[in-house]
Amino acid sequence: MKPALIMTLCLSLMSGCNPLHTAKKPDSINSVLGQSDWSRTGTSRALSDRWWMDFDDPALNTTVDKLHSQNLDLAQAWSRLAQAHAAREGAASAQWPSVDASLGGTRARGYDFMGEAQTSNQFSGSVGAAYEVDIWNKLGNRRRAAVYEYQATRQDLASLATTLTAQVVDLWFDLAELRSTKALIQRQIETNQTQLDLIRYRYGHGLAQATAVLQQEQQLHATRGLLPPVLGRIESAQNQLALLLGQPPSAREAVIPSSHPLPSLK
Repeated sequence: MKPALIMTLCLSLMSGCNPLHTAKKPDSINSVLGQSDWSRTGTSRALSDRWWMDFDDPALNTTVDKLHSQNLDLAQAWSRLAQAHAAREGAASAQWPSVDASLGGTRARGYDFMGEAQTSNQFSGSVGAAYEVDIWNKLGNRRRAAVYEYQATRQDLASLATTLTAQVVDLWFDLAELRSTKALIQRQIETNQTQLDLIRYRYGHGLAQATAVLQQEQQLHATRGLLPPVLGRIESAQNQLALLLGQPPSAREAVIPSSHPLPSLK
């Protein structure tokens, strides 16, 4: 069969196939999140795909970008999506004709009956085409199953990315709140210490009773006792945030800003 006739047959078979059209594989987490439909309850205002940017905090935006690029769970889910995409494409390609072509060549050197050296070249080529007629729709069902598996894997990735992003944003503002609480307690400790110094001065000049000094010392110690639990919660939140960013807890100072304010109320 002539090659031109074979190619014509292949094109006619390909034109008869109508594989299920599927979307292009996403190239980033943001494109996966962009497929979701977000809306505020009780309002018609739609939320942005990158909703965390509404807080107008560049440091938070950078941290979320690190989450999307460095989180190990997201990397694993992204690999599963790539695997499902390859399976989907492989199942779809089974309904298309397959064309195989091969070329070969040999060279031989010998002597004729006169004893003179002779060199001969031989070239060969072949083209083969095959097409499986899907009478029982086996290939079609396999293709649809692969498409649904890919869509489910993509939704799983979007769900995981949304959950982890919300966790990072929550931890971010928890840290901001805890650091503000820490600063407030420290200022209160300084105020209580100043007050204690004044009462001691008055007591030394006979202007205050000893019970006033003891009461102020008790107040100072009670205020100092509020600080260790807050410091422990800060350490815990920093460790959790570092792990979500794909870093060990020891690297938290390198990936988490030392301070960031709470967003202003609007």
